[in-house]
Amino acid sequence: MAEMTADQLSDFRKDIGDEDADNYVFTETEINRLFTRADSDYDRTVILALEQLITNAAKFADYTVGQTTERRSQVFDQLVRTLDIKRQSTAAGDQATVFMGQMESYPVKSRDVPSEYEDTLEWT
Repeated sequence: MAEMTADQLSDFRKDIGDEDADNYVFTETEINRLFTRADSDYDRTVILALEQLITNAAKFADYTVGQTTERRSQVFDQLVRTLDIKRQSTAAGDQATVFMGQMESYPVKSRDVPSEYEDTLEWT
């Protein structure tokens, strides 16, 4: 079984938001199992973990008691968005697209009337 380094474990927990030491979602053994399943690919490990979290979050139900409402389905929605972002960044090779350009300033033409009336008027 492949094992993550201490730095990778720390990064992994931060990348999936599993930073509450008193209540970790994944044990180190589970993380290393995911790492093995992902053929020691860190990004794929994070994706597998997010997929497992989504599967678990699908069980959550919204409920209302009196005037208090808790929408646990938001957890599912946020995890799905996070997974989409991670998949896109992994597919792009984590390379940012850089656009190099130059902004130019053009003077604004001063007009007495709006352009829609321009054809009906004679300019002197």
